[in-house]
Formats: sequence, structure tokens, C-alpha cells
Amino acid sequence: MESQLPAISTLQMSTLRLLLLAVFDFLALWQYHLKPADRQFVPFFEVALQQELQEVLLHWLNQAPSSVPICQETGEITAQVISWAIFGPAVQWSRGDQTITKDTMARHVLDVVIAGLSPVVTVT
Repeated sequence: MESQLPAISTLQMSTLRLLLLAVFDFLALWQYHLKPADRQFVPFFEVALQQELQEVLLHWLNQAPSSVPICQETGEITAQVISWAIFGPAVQWSRGDQTITKDTMARHVLDVVIAGLSPVVTVT
């Protein structure tokens, strides 16, 4: 995921979109290479990926300019909710027949993510 993001990323619409596309790409590639014998490891992998996504989002939230300071608890919960809002659809899409393009899915998910972030920060 990190290779598809700018070295110094911040919470912006463009970096969120890149993050979404990276997650969709990564999960699709992983599903493609997943062997039946590896299925037992799927839950562990998914937890690790979701937590990594949550950490990226929390880092961005902690750096985001805000008119009202974001308390640690609010930042952590927001990052958790937004990470699942990204991760859930990406997993479902990667497991399906992918009749909707990743760009279309990313656009829809991004709209939800921006709306979810709006009570906490303004994303430009």
C-alpha cells in the first residue's frame, strides 16, 4: 500500500482516493494468488490489513488541521470506523465478480468516507 502513496501523505481527497485504490488493488491481487490451502490464514491477514489501514488513517487524522482539536479517543474511533468503511467494500469487491470497476467502487466508497470524516475534519 505504501508504495502507491506519496512519501509524505496527508488527509486529502487525492490521497484518500489513492489509498482506496491501493487497498482494492492489493486485495484483488491477493485473492487472485490465494491458494485453497491458504484459506485458513485469511482472517489473520484481513485483521492485519485492516489494522494497518486504521493506523495510516489515524496518522493522517493526527496531522490534519482542524478548527477544533481532535481528542485521542475521537481520532482513534474515527480511524477505526473509516478503515472498516474502506476495508469492508474492498474485501467484498475482491471476492466477487468485479462487475463494477475499482474506480467506480472507489468513488462510491470515497463519498461515504468523506461524509464520515466531515464531523471531525474537512477534507479538501
